[in-house]
Amino acid sequence: MEAAQEPDPSLNAIERADVAAISAELRQQEAGVLGEQARAATVFGEPVTAEGITVIPVARARFGYSRTGSSDGAEGGGADVRAMGYIEIRDGTVRYRPIGNRGSRAITALIGLASGLAASRIIRVLRKDSRSWL
Repeated sequence: MEAAQEPDPSLNAIERADVAAISAELRQQEAGVLGEQARAATVFGEPVTAEGITVIPVARARFGYSRTGSSDGAEGGGADVRAMGYIEIRDGTVRYRPIGNRGSRAITALIGLASGLAASRIIRVLRKDSRSWL
């Protein structure tokens, strides 16, 4: 029975260089796509006018891209666009009208705050416990 051969280190370096080049190209392409999407028309829709009232839809757009520092070079990106409200222009008066229940947004913000405080406390306790093992 023959001993298993170790892979050629130079081949691994070439493969890593190829992966890095492909990864850089993909990131550049994704950045171009995100740049196309991250424009004013994504956040402010086309104005619609009827019966003397002009309405301009307003959305929140978030785009992200991430790459891990691990050896496999995992990476990914995403986008989130949500309707937030609309701008109403009527008789020379401009108003922003939010969509949805203001109370539910306040509750969501409070839940987020409470979660952040709880997570901070949990991390502090875990750090304290890990030091006691030393």
